[in-house]
Amino acid sequence: MSAMTNYEAALKAEMKKVTRLFQAYSSEQRANHAACHRLGYRQRKALGEFFYMHPDFPDRAFSTRKRAAVAAL
Repeated sequence: MSAMTNYEAALKAEMKKVTRLFQAYSSEQRANHAACHRLGYRQRKALGEFFYMHPDFPDRAFSTRKRAAVAAL
């Protein structure tokens, strides 16, 4: 069993600060997605998408919680 490194501990602490938000698609975007044959079933039915933000970077969105935490380090 290995002990947690300082980097892992710092990353875990930063991940707690990250918030998850939802951006709803407009009706025009939803219609474009529904009409696109290249998208998968779930992408065509999506009402919006989730993204993550860190308080140290208020004007930047990240696709995952870990990416937001790593950027803060």
